[in-house]
Amino acid sequence: MKALKLFAELTLGRVIILALFLTAGYYVSYFDAGESIEKQISDANAEIATEEARKNGITITMRKEEEMRGNVQQLQRNLEVVKSKIPADLREVDMQSVINAAAASSGVSIKLLNVIPSDRDRSAPPKQVSIAEIKPENLIDEVKFRVSINATFSSFLDFLDYLAKENKVIKLRNFKIVRASLTNVEEDHIDFDGEIVGFKQANIQIIQGTK
Repeated sequence: MKALKLFAELTLGRVIILALFLTAGYYVSYFDAGESIEKQISDANAEIATEEARKNGITITMRKEEEMRGNVQQLQRNLEVVKSKIPADLREVDMQSVINAAAASSGVSIKLLNVIPSDRDRSAPPKQVSIAEIKPENLIDEVKFRVSINATFSSFLDFLDYLAKENKVIKLRNFKIVRASLTNVEEDHIDFDGEIVGFKQANIQIIQGTK
C-alpha cells in the first residue's frame, strides 16, 4: 500500500524519469542484442562441423576396409593360381608323364629321359624357416629331367606348345639345338639336348620370429 501511495504522489515528471530508469535497467539486465543467439548458432555450426568430420572419417575408414577386403580376395585368388601352377606335390613320375604325353602328341622321338637327382632330401621332415629367413629359393623345389630329343622343327615346336599349355610351370634350361644332319641341308630334323624342369612348393614350415 505504501508503494502505491508513493507512486500516486509522484508528479508526472518524476513518473517519466522513473520509467526511463526502469527501461534502462531492463535494457541492461535483460535485453539481448543477438549475442546469445549468435553464440548458439556458432556452437551449433561447430557441432555440425564435428559431426561431418566424424562422418567423413567413418566413410574413409569404410572405403579403406572395403579396399583391403578386395585386396585380400585378389591375393587369395592369386595364391590359388600359384598353387595350381606350382603344386605342393609334384612327383618325378608326374613330370615324366607330362613329357611323354607331349612327345606322343607332337610326334617327337625321345632318345634320353633321365631324372636329375635333387640336392634336397624330399623324405626329410619339413624344414623350419623363420619369416626373416624366407628367400625365393627356399620356397620352391625343382623336379628336373635330362632330355634328348630328335624331331622335325615343326614337331618340336608342337612339343614346346604342349608344354607351354600345361597348367604347371615348366621350364627348359641349359639346352642346345643342332641340326640332326650336317650333310643333308634339306633335312629339317633337329637334335635337342637339355633340361626340362618342373616346380613344386618346398617342404618347409614357416615359424614366427627367429630360430
